[in-house]
Amino acid sequence: NTETLVQRLLSDDYTDKVIVTTIQKLGLALDANHRQPYRQWLKPLRDKRMVFIFDECHRSQFGENHRAIRECFPNAQLFGFTGTPIFPENATYRTIEGEAARMVTTADIFGKQLHAYTITHAIDDGNVLRFHVDYFKGGGAPIRPGEALAKQAVVEAILARHDRASNRRRFNALLATASIDDAI
Repeated sequence: NTETLVQRLLSDDYTDKVIVTTIQKLGLALDANHRQPYRQWLKPLRDKRMVFIFDECHRSQFGENHRAIRECFPNAQLFGFTGTPIFPENATYRTIEGEAARMVTTADIFGKQLHAYTITHAIDDGNVLRFHVDYFKGGGAPIRPGEALAKQAVVEAILARHDRASNRRRFNALLATASIDDAI
């Protein structure tokens, strides 16, 4: 629970120095309006050097929670792991700084990228399976992309090959489309 988290943060016991918790518990501990004065209790840690490591940081570090961590622990080092970083072209969160609104990226929150481990690296290292891609090119008269007839031909090709391609449905598959409507 959140109280245990706060107690471990304040502890002098070396076994309490690495804490794994959820962003929700940390958020409660830093909430100035929480019924328990956790944030007050954490004040002795304000000037300590701390490290926060966030998994899936593209989801958890773009709002009030991140601001509270920065305020409560100004000397903390923050490291974020993500497989889907927020770049300028896919940024949607707006922050107000003074009077100007702007899009915020993962680099804005965490600074310079320390390391990139891509899917290509993971495949080469044997940590994930390689991709097998089947391309479908419809036969007969040319069909323009997006036409209902082309979509129907793709669906029929997938259904005709599915059992064979998935070893009688023992393996999963991924269908990539240009839009959510196409997938539906």
